[in-house]
Amino acid sequence: MQRRVQQSDLMRLSKMVRGIAEPICASYTAAYLARVGYSISPDAKDYLMVLTEFSFLIAEKAIREGNSKCESEE
Repeated sequence: MQRRVQQSDLMRLSKMVRGIAEPICASYTAAYLARVGYSISPDAKDYLMVLTEFSFLIAEKAIREGNSKCESEE
């Protein structure tokens, strides 16, 4: 028996990605969910907006805080 994935399921999963503490893992998970979600339901777009916004937040944080193991010039 195959269960159909609904748009509410994709939205719930995309919001759960924000709870992943490791930024690289969260980014990869967001990208994977976007790819798989699109293959399941190409018409659903709301969850993609949540994932895109989250990805920009991760990028801003990485630029602002940097990496403690690298010097600011790097």
